[in-house]
Amino acid sequence: MPTCFKKKRAIDLKRVREARRTETLSKKRKSRGRSKGGKGSSSIIHCSNCGATVPRDKAKKVTTRLSLVEPTLARELRAAGAYIASPTTVRYYCISCSVHYGIVKVRARSERRNW
Repeated sequence: MPTCFKKKRAIDLKRVREARRTETLSKKRKSRGRSKGGKGSSSIIHCSNCGATVPRDKAKKVTTRLSLVEPTLARELRAAGAYIASPTTVRYYCISCSVHYGIVKVRARSERRNW
């Protein structure tokens, strides 16, 4: 390749780099769909429904309490002064599954970027 083409190519690359520095990428959401803030990377978890790998800060966490005793019996036991333990189950959903199950609603374009 002749040297004149190399110089021209170097000048063109320099212009492209300068243009990229001044441009700002558009953001669909203020948080870019994650809750990590300025942290680098976060651990990866699997969706409880479909098994997709999702960053922990992007996944939707749903905590539910499981009752092992029927409500009528639990009411009687509480009246007698007994403590009834109820284990908590934690499930993580990817965005697709959380929209499907109604955990997260689809918002209008103007509501997505709550500055």
